[in-house]
Amino acid sequence: MKQLIQISVVASMLILSGCNHKINENKNEDKPVEPSIWVSENYGSALKIMSDSVIQYEFTSDYCVLTNQEIFSKETFQKRYQQVGDQFVSYIYPGLNAYPNDYTIKYVKHAELPNSCLTNLSVVNVAENDPIRNLNMFLQTFDQYYYNLDVPGIDWTLMKQNVLGEVSEDSTREQLFHMMSSMIGPLQNGHAYVLDQDKLARFRQQDRPVLFDRLRQEYIDDNGLVAPFTESENTAIQKYIDDNEALIRSIIANQLNLSGGLGEHIIWGKGKSDNIGYLYIDGWSDFVAGNDHAETLAVFRQTMNQVMDDFALTDGMVIDLRFNGGGYAYLARALAEYFVDHQTLGYIKSARDGAGFEPEHDIYLEPQSPGYRKPVAVLISNTTASAAELSALMLSASDQVILIGERTQGMLSGSLGKTLPNGFRFGISNMKTLSADRVDYDQVGIPPAITTSFFAKNDRTNGIDTGLEAAFNWIRLM
Repeated sequence: MKQLIQISVVASMLILSGCNHKINENKNEDKPVEPSIWVSENYGSALKIMSDSVIQYEFTSDYCVLTNQEIFSKETFQKRYQQVGDQFVSYIYPGLNAYPNDYTIKYVKHAELPNSCLTNLSVVNVAENDPIRNLNMFLQTFDQYYYNLDVPGIDWTLMKQNVLGEVSEDSTREQLFHMMSSMIGPLQNGHAYVLDQDKLARFRQQDRPVLFDRLRQEYIDDNGLVAPFTESENTAIQKYIDDNEALIRSIIANQLNLSGGLGEHIIWGKGKSDNIGYLYIDGWSDFVAGNDHAETLAVFRQTMNQVMDDFALTDGMVIDLRFNGGGYAYLARALAEYFVDHQTLGYIKSARDGAGFEPEHDIYLEPQSPGYRKPVAVLISNTTASAAELSALMLSASDQVILIGERTQGMLSGSLGKTLPNGFRFGISNMKTLSADRVDYDQVGIPPAITTSFFAKNDRTNGIDTGLEAAFNWIRLM
């Protein structure tokens, strides 16, 4: 239990890498498909399929950028793409066969590329410096693909007018980065970001700080520090965070007899004084090396089968998602499938399509064996985000499950990665996600049925985990 906490906000849907390089593999002489053009209007994505490669474009109504060209072997091509009837499918998780219809982008065949790609095409070039063009494409992407800009307290149109009044041909890369950051900041959406090489702008909900940020601010306030901080002050801040994370790990561990784990990512055991199982999951990725999604799912299911065997005779179970910042959506789904005994609607998703949304797509849970049918308390917090929130959403579809802790971060709308001509990467949320009973928790977060603090300062001082105690008490009463 060396590291019980790893905070990671990982976009559950970062697609079409747009990194402007080729993947060189041994090419198969068999040609994957005939040369053709395929377009996904609602994702702003186009593909030109050649005899041995795929050229990727990202577009809006007025702008288009060639983001990538990849050369594939036939085997690799078939992991990433497939023609299904009159549609061409791109797999968000290449090689994952378990859920073939649920994590895809669908393309329709066109005679030619979108008009903006024919008349106003750019190629990614980090040395390119056209601030006005890059800013306009950035703003138009949000206008045409972001799922909801009608956010209380935000006048997006006025914000656009203001930032367009600031930009000029002489604007520096740094100034452009700050202009774009100023546009996404008020959205307070952790899936919206701007990335320029090693500089990242990402803004979470101000009223729901994640644990790392809360500990950092705690030290700053307690010591009256004022930014910019000195090197020694930054060192002291980090030491305070590290010391308190270690303290939190020890408080949790002191209540448990730990018996198994998958590295530092999944840890399980039982309460010292109760016949109650405890399962900790720190994130929904990095279970195996090499980003092999089929192997990742297989390893997770093997691990969960062992957990289910170990917990077969327990009176109940606690699933701790308080430190889980997200990752792969299919793993969130795979967890929930151990806690249903019949096909169950997990959630509903729909991508933006023009002024509205595409037809809704239902995500169903299929029972896994061995399953678990006893009381389950799921611990959540402000740090619980993205795919971890999908876990909470799907788990709570079962009557045997209760959510305990804090309201989650509210990052349920997915993240669609985009690229600008100057090499900036940015993320937008293009997906509307509803619970099985059609509630939209994006931005507002998923509320707990029982509210507890998440290692508030007084609780840490007193060695108390109020969330875990509440979970054990609830199970004892069931």
